[in-house]
Amino acid sequence: LDGEERELPLSEIGNLLYNPARDIRRRAFEADAAAWHALAVPLTAALNGVKGQQLTLALRRGWESPLDQALFSNAIDRSVLDALMQAIVEALPDYRRYLRAKARLLGLPVLTGYDLLAPVGEVTPWPYDTAREFITDQFTAFNPRLGALAERAFAEQWIDAGPREGKDGGAFSMPVGDEQSRIFANYLPVYDWMSVLAHELGHSYHV
Repeated sequence: LDGEERELPLSEIGNLLYNPARDIRRRAFEADAAAWHALAVPLTAALNGVKGQQLTLALRRGWESPLDQALFSNAIDRSVLDALMQAIVEALPDYRRYLRAKARLLGLPVLTGYDLLAPVGEVTPWPYDTAREFITDQFTAFNPRLGALAERAFAEQWIDAGPREGKDGGAFSMPVGDEQSRIFANYLPVYDWMSVLAHELGHSYHV
């Protein structure tokens, strides 16, 4: 980065896929793939163990498959899952049309994996404090109770916001009791991460 070789956590490398510079996105994508490839053997062994346990326990508990157990745990029938999957399949032509349009806007013949999150046009920064104010205002306009939840989450520091060394990627909201949650994120000052933060706060509201 900027002519300097740096060692970064995977969460920060993943965020580089939002970078406007295609070469930076490409190198980040390749570095991420190389890191996971180096861990392929222990990760494969771990996944085999986890899935083997899941299969064994599901069968011992009388389930035909772990999928049946998962459907029961989420209170949906197989027909509901099939309908959701069918809706995804039917929407794929629209998604592919969007990807082709994005490729044209970026001046590319076709998108690669490291172009999927690339910004289009002039990038508007979304600093964390701006996202906090925007989310709180929008939540409050929709429902004052939802806005109050967002205000509380920010004020009481429920959110582990930024990436750092040793921190995993992604985002989630986890209930911790007493009508509270803790939100895990890897915030980058871009619109997508503002949207992710609002999404996770929505989960916290439904605890």
